[in-house]
Amino acid sequence: MICSFHSFSKEDRFRDLVESVQHCDICARLCARRKVLSSANGAVESKVLFVAEAPGRLGADRTGVPLCGDRTGDNFEILLANIGWRRQDVFITNAILCNPKQENGNNDTPTMEEIANCSAYLEMIIALVSPEVIVTLDHIQA
Repeated sequence: MICSFHSFSKEDRFRDLVESVQHCDICARLCARRKVLSSANGAVESKVLFVAEAPGRLGADRTGVPLCGDRTGDNFEILLANIGWRRQDVFITNAILCNPKQENGNNDTPTMEEIANCSAYLEMIIALVSPEVIVTLDHIQA
């Protein structure tokens, strides 16, 4: 007997993961912040996964799209264009899914605890996308 579990499709599992992330309240400093994980992250069938540090306040925290809407996002778009890739052909995420703002509203570096707390989500994203290549990004400068 052949069973077809449509609820276990990659897209359905991704939607479940996105829903789970939206309810995350592990980090006190980040629990009320926008969680940047959605279909705007890219193709779950991608062979390439980009991982940046955290959503920026002027970029992904505002737009909901990782590496988009700020200077880092502009530089990332240039990088993709220079190698002939399109955003919709890759998957983009962050080591932590919320913007770690300082009290004054500026971007802050995530703490080791915040990175550890979000690492399970990153592991699930990697397992789900199952890319051939994972590219970790540090500050993208012009």
